[in-house]
Parts: sequence; structure tokens; C-alpha cells
Amino acid sequence: MRNGPNDSVSLGAGSGGDYIATGTGSGDVVDVGSHTHADIFAFALGTDGTDFTTVTGAQVGDQVEVNNGQLGSTLVNEGENDASFTSLAAFIQEIVAEPGHTYVGNSRTDTFIYTDTSGGQTGAIDIAGTLVGSSPISNHVLTLAAPT
Repeated sequence: MRNGPNDSVSLGAGSGGDYIATGTGSGDVVDVGSHTHADIFAFALGTDGTDFTTVTGAQVGDQVEVNNGQLGSTLVNEGENDASFTSLAAFIQEIVAEPGHTYVGNSRTDTFIYTDTSGGQTGAIDIAGTLVGSSPISNHVLTLAAPT
């Protein structure tokens, strides 16, 4: 996807195994149908609570990483079913970010992921309609896990 606003891609149901790299535009959407092999969602650094991509249809086992970069390798679970996380922007406001950390939290409907790389770059993505728990980051890739 490009860096302009309102980009979208829709992948129907199928085997999966897709790699979707997103840009920094606001209002970007990725819609994924049911799939049997894990998809990878790579989000752009330079995204935030205003300019980010929303992914719908993600499943447990799918993976999240950063375009041409690395997620902060220390994973911090900011909470599950937290009603104060009304949006990705609200989630980011509650974090006291530290370089090298990736933060995961979910509201009652969405999972929010925010990373602050060891080089000080930040990025964010909204996994809509999918509640996931925190799973370990391995090789700078986060695998979506079932909520605890």
C-alpha cells in the first residue's frame, strides 16, 4: 500500500499466506477473508494514532511486523478488555513508551499494537474485530495469539 490516505485492499477467503505491507496514510484499511495459512501484516514506521492502517479479518496465528524494520523486541501487555482504550490514539496516550518496546492492548473489540524501536522510530496498527493476547516476539515478529 502507498503512503497516501484512504488506501484499501481486500483479500477474499482462501489459503492465506499473504504479505501485506501498509503505508503511512490515514484511513487505510486491509480486509482479509478467512484463511488457513498465516498472513503477515507489515506496518509502516511513522504511523500513529491519526495515520495508521486498520486490519479486519486477522486471525490467531497471523503475524505482525514492521516494514523494513524491527518491532521493539520487549513486549509489554497493556491490558485486555480495557474500556479506556476507545481508539488507537487513546491507547497510545496511555503508554509511557520506551525505545525498544512494543505494546499490545485491546479494547472490547480491537487490538492495538504500538512500537517504539531501539532507534526511536514509532509505528502503530489497529487489528479491528480481533481480540488477541500477547505472544512472544520472535525475530522481531509478533504472532497473534488467543486472548488469555
